[in-house]
Amino acid sequence: MFLWGPETKKLLTFEEESQLISQIQNLFRLEEVKIRLQSQFGREPTMAEWADGVGLSCYALQTQLRSGTRSKEKLIHANLRMVVHVAKNYLGRGLSFQDLLQEGSMGLMKSVEKFKPQAGCRFASYAYWWIRQTIRRALFLHSRTIRLPENVYTLLGKLIEAKKFYNREGNVHPTKEELARKIGVTVDKLEILLSAARIPLSMQQTVWTDQDTTYQEITADTAIETPDVYVAKQLMRRHARNLLHTLNPRERRIIRLRFGIEDGYEKSLSEIGTVFGLSKERVRQLESRALDKLKQCLASHGLDAYANLLV
Repeated sequence: MFLWGPETKKLLTFEEESQLISQIQNLFRLEEVKIRLQSQFGREPTMAEWADGVGLSCYALQTQLRSGTRSKEKLIHANLRMVVHVAKNYLGRGLSFQDLLQEGSMGLMKSVEKFKPQAGCRFASYAYWWIRQTIRRALFLHSRTIRLPENVYTLLGKLIEAKKFYNREGNVHPTKEELARKIGVTVDKLEILLSAARIPLSMQQTVWTDQDTTYQEITADTAIETPDVYVAKQLMRRHARNLLHTLNPRERRIIRLRFGIEDGYEKSLSEIGTVFGLSKERVRQLESRALDKLKQCLASHGLDAYANLLV
């Protein structure tokens, strides 16, 4: 749909292009007068004031404004194919083709505003650099979560071209040495470049398009408790402090050491055995008996839902 319009299919001759640019330049001069009048009056000038400022009648001013606007649109549409041509060279670098076309079109419109006939070149030659520069800047700003230096983007472009070259030659999988030689860098620098070119993957992205499973769900760290379990354990431990009076002094001390209630550090069975002069197995038996008492006490207080957290 980008190139369906008939105005995009016809190339302009040098005479047609010169005439359009002349009318566009006249439009810009009229707009400059309007800006000067607005600064002078401190408000938007009326059509009569604007016409008087440029020495034209209102009808002649409106005619020139319409002519300049149509010429600007015609010049832009006639060069849209060049936007497509430039955008195709930057496919696969982080932006969709539609985004590349949009950025390239903005560069084309900017070139219309900046072009001066005194430059001594055709408009297409001037617009080409604006289109390419706008697309490159968009890639630099928006294609990656982590921005890369512009010289790295230049090397990445050379890397892509090198891969295309070897593919045309029949070498589907060129070695790093071949790619480095083609680009003009060392193998070590090529490896750094390949590492920097990796695109970060969102942990919230779905693994399969037809399911809702995310990467975060399948790469979860099992050593870390989920928030609901952590909160439940904290609540259980807070109640456990109030329930420890049901245990005898030794059992109470073992539970406090085992779950880090005293100093926040959980002790192993061996460490607790050293404190009491008991074997590891005997400490385990005492811990098990104390936990059974706490579970019964939790049930009697209506907190049996937390009993399974006492492990």
